[in-house]
Amino acid sequence: MSLSAVPRAGVGVLARARLVAALDDAAPLVILHAPMGYGKTVAMAQWARGTAHRGVWMRVRDGGGEPRPFVQQLAAQLVDAGLLDDGNPLRTAAETLAVDDDPWGLLARGLRRRPGLIVVALDDGDRLSDATVRGLIDLLADVPELLVRVTVRRASLFTEPSLAVLVDAVIVGRGELSLTASEALELTGDSQAADQIVAGGGVPALARMLTLGDVGASGANVEQAARSLLRLRGGNWDDAFVAFLETVAVADALDVRLAEAISGRSDALRLLETAEAEGLGSWETPGPRDSTAVFVFSPFLRLAAEESLRRERSRPEVREIIRRVARWELERGLAFSALRRAAEIDDASLVDEVLRRHWNELLTYRGRLTELFAHVPLLALRTRPLVAMVLAIVANASGTQRLRALEYFGLAIYGARMQRASAPPADRVLLRAIETTSYRVSGRSGALAAARDGYRALQEMDAAERDRLGRNEPTVYNQIGTSLFYGGLTADALDCFRRSTAVSDAKGLFAGLQGLALTAGTLAVTGEVGESREVIDEALSRAWPERWVDGYPGSFLQLARGFSALEGGDPDAADAAIRILDAHRATIEHWPLLTHLDVLIALARGRVGSAHAVLANALRTQQARHATSELTLSRLRHTRALVLLAAGDAAGAERVVAKDKDPVRRGVSLGRIALAAGDVEGAVRVLQASAGMAASARIESEHLALTVGALALGGTDPDGARRMLDRLAVVLEQRALLVPLAMVPANALEAIAEVAGDPDVQQLIARAGRIGMIPATRRRVQLTPREIAVADELTRSETVAEIAAALVVSPNTVKSQLRSLYRKLGVSSRVDALRALAALDLPGSEH
Repeated sequence: MSLSAVPRAGVGVLARARLVAALDDAAPLVILHAPMGYGKTVAMAQWARGTAHRGVWMRVRDGGGEPRPFVQQLAAQLVDAGLLDDGNPLRTAAETLAVDDDPWGLLARGLRRRPGLIVVALDDGDRLSDATVRGLIDLLADVPELLVRVTVRRASLFTEPSLAVLVDAVIVGRGELSLTASEALELTGDSQAADQIVAGGGVPALARMLTLGDVGASGANVEQAARSLLRLRGGNWDDAFVAFLETVAVADALDVRLAEAISGRSDALRLLETAEAEGLGSWETPGPRDSTAVFVFSPFLRLAAEESLRRERSRPEVREIIRRVARWELERGLAFSALRRAAEIDDASLVDEVLRRHWNELLTYRGRLTELFAHVPLLALRTRPLVAMVLAIVANASGTQRLRALEYFGLAIYGARMQRASAPPADRVLLRAIETTSYRVSGRSGALAAARDGYRALQEMDAAERDRLGRNEPTVYNQIGTSLFYGGLTADALDCFRRSTAVSDAKGLFAGLQGLALTAGTLAVTGEVGESREVIDEALSRAWPERWVDGYPGSFLQLARGFSALEGGDPDAADAAIRILDAHRATIEHWPLLTHLDVLIALARGRVGSAHAVLANALRTQQARHATSELTLSRLRHTRALVLLAAGDAAGAERVVAKDKDPVRRGVSLGRIALAAGDVEGAVRVLQASAGMAASARIESEHLALTVGALALGGTDPDGARRMLDRLAVVLEQRALLVPLAMVPANALEAIAEVAGDPDVQQLIARAGRIGMIPATRRRVQLTPREIAVADELTRSETVAEIAAALVVSPNTVKSQLRSLYRKLGVSSRVDALRALAALDLPGSEH
C-alpha cells in the first residue's frame, strides 16, 4: 500500500532508509525542515511509496496556502484517490467553501466520516499561510485518525519550539537530512568527492552539482549554488538543454504538450526525462508517456529558471510564455494559478475567461482575489465588470466592507453596460446577470430592466450559445430569476429557477439546488404553499453540499419551510426553520422577507411587542443597506402596518400604507384596518376598489378572506357571507393556506365563525383563530352629549319616532343627530352603528 499521487522516483535516486524510518514515526506530525537542496521531497516520496498507510500526496498549489483553497484542494485529492464515500461532505467541498466560513470544521467532519488512519504528505509547506498551519495543528489535535508529513524550507509555525505543547511532533532538521559520508560515497562513487560533499555540509543538491562539475558552491549558500546550475556550459548539460529549462521551468508543473508549445522543441519529452535523470524534478503519476502525466520541477530549479528567463528573454517573449502556461492551467482546472498569471501580464481577456469559467470556485480565495487586483485603479475597473463583480461579492460577504462593495457594484454596472452592446449572446447574458445582481444587491434601480433583457436573451439563444455559459448557466438563471422575483414577475422568475435546476441536473452541477430552493421559496411567499411543499420535499431528498441548506444558497428553502409550517398552524416549527439563517442576516439580501416571516411568527404567538422589536431591529441593522426596490419597500410598509395594527395603532397603520403604489396590497391593508375598527362600510369600499386586479395567490387569498369578514361582520347577508366563506375555504385548501384567514381581525373572524355551517369550515376557522394575529381595535370617537344620548337610545328603540319620544325632541332633530352619529362612526345603517358602538369607548358614556 502507498499514498495516492506520489511523484515517480527519479533515476539514480539514493535510498535513505534512516529518513524513511523517521517519517514512519507514530507521531501525528513529522516535519522535514531544511533549505532547498537537502532532498526533503525525495525522502518523503520514498517513504510515501512504501508506507502501509492510506492517504494522499499533496503539492500545495499556487494560491492554495489559505485555509479555504487548501481544504478545497485536499478534498479534491481525497476524492480523486477514492478515499471518500458518496455521502462524505468533503465531496462537495468547493461548493460548501464558497459560502462557509469554517473550512476546518468541514475537513474535520469529512475525515471523521472515513474509517482508519489517513495520511496527508504535504510537499512545499512554505506555501501555507500561518492561519493554515494553525488550522492543521488544531485539526491534528481534534482528529486522531489523521497523520501529516510536511516539507518546509523556512522557519515557520511548523518549527516553533513550543509546537510540542499543542501536538506530538517530530522535526527532522538539516543535520539529519545532510548526507553522511557513506551516503555521499554511494552517490558519487568517489571518496574524494564524498569528503568534499560532507565538508560542504552534506547537501544532496550540491552532491549532484559536484558530479556535474565544479560550481564553486558551498553548503552555506545552496540557493546561490542552485542558480549557478543554469550557467553551466559543460559536463552533461548543453546550451539547448539549459535554454529549455529556462523556458519550461517557469511553470510549477506542465505536460509534454505544453513543454513543446512554449519551448518550440519537438523532443520535449526527452528533455523532461533528462531533467528527471538529473534530479531536477519528477513525474506525477501516471508515467511520462501518459497523455495526462505532469512533470513537476524542483523548487530551487523553478526559482533559478524564472530568474534566468526574465533576465535573458525579452518582455514580449516572457509574456507569451506566461500566457501559454496560464491557458494550460486554465484547461487543467488550476483556476487561481491561471488567474494569477493572467493578472501578472495584465491580459484582461484571459482574466475574464478564467473568471467566467471558474466563478464560484475562485470565490473560495476571497482575500487573495483582493490582493491580486489591488494594483488595478478603480477607474480601470470600469472596463472590467467581471473583476469588479468578484471584488464586490468578496467585499459584500465580509459584513464590514459594505461601502466598498457598493462602489465595486457600481463599477460592475457601468462596465457591463458599456460592453454588452458589442458582446456575443452568451457574454451579453452574463453581463446582464452581472448588471442585475449589482443593481439588486446595491439597491439601485435598474435590476428589473437588466433581468428582463437577460431573460429575453436567454430565451432567444440556441443550445450551443447557452453552452458557452459553461458552469455559470444555472447561476445566471438564478440571479436573473431572483431579480425578476423582486420585480414582481413571478412566473418568469419561476421559469428561470426551474431551468436552473434542469440545466444543473443535465450537467451534474450543484447550482440547480439553489434553483430548487428559490422555486420553493417563491411559491411559498406568493401563496402557492401546497406546490411549494412538493418542491421542499424534492429539495430535501437531494444531497446538498455542506452549509448550502443553512446558508445563502438554501435561504429560500428555509423561508419556504417557515411559511409552510406557519400555514400549517405551527409557529414554533416556522421559527425553528427561519432561525437556521440567523448567522447570515447581516449580509443576506433576503432580509426583508425573513423579517416579514419573523413578524408573522411573533404575531401568531400573540407577541406583539416581539414583532415590533424584530422589525425595529431589522430596520436599524439594515439601514446601511440600500437594497430597497419598490416591491421591497412595499413589503416592508405592509409588514410595519401589520405590527402597528396588532398593537392597536390603526391610525399609524393607515398612514404607513395609504400612499402605497400597489392598489391591491394597499386595498388589503386598508380593508384589514377598517375591519379591525368595525368599519364595515369602509372595508367594503376599499376592498371593492381593488377587486379583480392581478395579484399573487397570497394577496388574492387575503383579499377574499377580508371580504368574507366584511360580509359576516356587516350581518346584512348571512347567506351570501356563508357562500363566499365556502369559496374561501376551497381556495385556502387548494393553496394550503391558513395565514390569510388568521390575519382577519378578531372581531371579523368571530363574525365569520357565526355564519359558518360546514363542520370542516368551522374547524378551519378555529385553527386560524389559534394563531389569530390582529385584535379588534377600539376607536375613540368624540361625540356630543346629544349624539351620546341618541346612541344610548338607539340600543333600546327600534324607530326614529320612538327615539324622538324618549328624548322629547322632534323626529327631524333625531334624524339630523343620527346622520351626524353615523358619519362619525363611518357607517350607514342602524345594524352597523350598533356593531360599531359596541367596539367603542365613548367619552361620557357607559356604552
